[in-house]
Amino acid sequence: EDSVRDALAECALVVRGSTPFCLEALLDECEAVAAGQPTAVAAVDMALHDLLGRAAGLSLTRLWGLEGRLLPPTAISLGIMDEAARVRRARELSDWPILKLKLGSWDELGVVASIRRAFGGRLWVDCNGSWDVDRASRAAIELAGHGVELIEQPVPPGQLDALAAVQRCSPIPVVADEDCMGVADVLRLHECLCFWAAYP
Repeated sequence: EDSVRDALAECALVVRGSTPFCLEALLDECEAVAAGQPTAVAAVDMALHDLLGRAAGLSLTRLWGLEGRLLPPTAISLGIMDEAARVRRARELSDWPILKLKLGSWDELGVVASIRRAFGGRLWVDCNGSWDVDRASRAAIELAGHGVELIEQPVPPGQLDALAAVQRCSPIPVVADEDCMGVADVLRLHECLCFWAAYP
């Protein structure tokens, strides 16, 4: 997206000529110049941590004191593309522990069965807030039938009552993403009995 590229360009001005040993201060400045663009800030965050590890000659697990600890598996996202391309990519990712399938329109729900046949690991679905309560509730039941473990942001952000309504009738956890941007959001999500983006 152009907005992400623009935000990355602003962040580049912040970090140019700096040291990763000032990582937190740099990220604070990036958040200020790239307000509303968490994707860009996250990219800079990862790049700075990678650079810090390289400068220190340590892996990030050692740098963070996590060596020897069992770390949770990470999902990899499979973006929106035509069905054949998604199935092909799912097969390529067959060794990955968790696949997060992004869905847009209601019509794309049918691709989940094809993905499930191609990918035997854990499967999550991210709807990017594209459905209403009725469709999300029906989809949750169908997704559970394909072994999907959770459904992320099925309704548009800002509709916490709708999110809670989907959770009440869903056989799988409903997870907030765009609705969970900070601590205050976590508290509001707790009140509506929803899960948030701290995946199992």
